[in-house]
Amino acid sequence: MDSLVSVDYEIFGKVQGVFFRKHTQGPAAAVRQLQQWLRDTGSPKSRIDRAEFRNEKKVATLQYEDFLIRK
Repeated sequence: MDSLVSVDYEIFGKVQGVFFRKHTQGPAAAVRQLQQWLRDTGSPKSRIDRAEFRNEKKVATLQYEDFLIRK
């Protein structure tokens, strides 16, 4: 099983119309995939100038079980 990690991040650029959470948790491979997507692609209506990642650490269990989309 892939180890679990937690990481904080901040996205800079034009990100209106989308909401980027300031942190994420999950299997290390999935978190790496998200980081690469944020750096290289982003959502269709965004222009990402840079993505900063901080406080990455291994976690024993996930703190969050799901998420909620707020409008």
